[in-house]
Amino acid sequence: MTGYITLNLKNIFGIFKPAQTAMLIFTAVIGYLTPHAFPFSVYTLLYIIIIEMLAISGTTSINMYLDRDLDAIMERTKNRPIPSMAISSGASRLIGYSLLTVSIVASIIIISYFFALTVFLGYFFDIIIYTILLKRRTSLNIIFGGVAGGMPILGGWVARTGGFSTVGFLLFALILTWIPLHTWVISSINQGDYRAARIPNVPSVTSPGTLFLYLFFALIAFLFISAEIYFLGFTTYLTPLITSVFTTIIIYWSYKAFLRDDIIALRRVRVITSPMLGIVLLVLLIR
Repeated sequence: MTGYITLNLKNIFGIFKPAQTAMLIFTAVIGYLTPHAFPFSVYTLLYIIIIEMLAISGTTSINMYLDRDLDAIMERTKNRPIPSMAISSGASRLIGYSLLTVSIVASIIIISYFFALTVFLGYFFDIIIYTILLKRRTSLNIIFGGVAGGMPILGGWVARTGGFSTVGFLLFALILTWIPLHTWVISSINQGDYRAARIPNVPSVTSPGTLFLYLFFALIAFLFISAEIYFLGFTTYLTPLITSVFTTIIIYWSYKAFLRDDIIALRRVRVITSPMLGIVLLVLLIR
């Protein structure tokens, strides 16, 4: 009996994409810690972590349900709980909407309507706009997925300051620019999977030169946003400095990867872009 329960808990845990969920919760924490001039509550921070965990896990479960046919085709996703039949699609959908509902209600009761709005918009852009409407139709789908990914950090900001403001939206924009950058690099490495599943993405519909330009402008935008947060007085010079180092390195290896067809350089770009966001956000907190 114990083994049966453990197996099912493992399967349920698998539909939450733990690494992705943890990263988004981390951004929510950064969003809450950044506006240091506002009153801090450890209890509010704990509530944010719990609510975002429920909301992100619920949204991810719904996403798993909707993408179950694509996951069954793609080599890197075919062993996920639903395509491997470790958990039923109906169970994933039920768990997802249950967690999402609880998170929205808890947001309203415990934190604020504004925070609840960010939770709802995270679901709306991820599930309705990105997954249902755009993922299978346009190569620019991930930009709208990036909007969903930026909601937790905006939610953290809103929970502490009580409303929306310029710096909160700049934090949101950091995530919005990083997610397409990171996703385009990953999809460049896994093009076979995306072609098999017939998922349009920028690497499959543009030339390497055009993709390099997309990455270049995304990196420059990321650098500009980090500098703007510094000029507004919410971080030290270390944030744009560290960002400029990452930007320079990634542009160099991206040039070799996409304009010189260097597969080793492409893998280095992936290795560098993965921790880039987390490091920059941590440096952001230095006063």
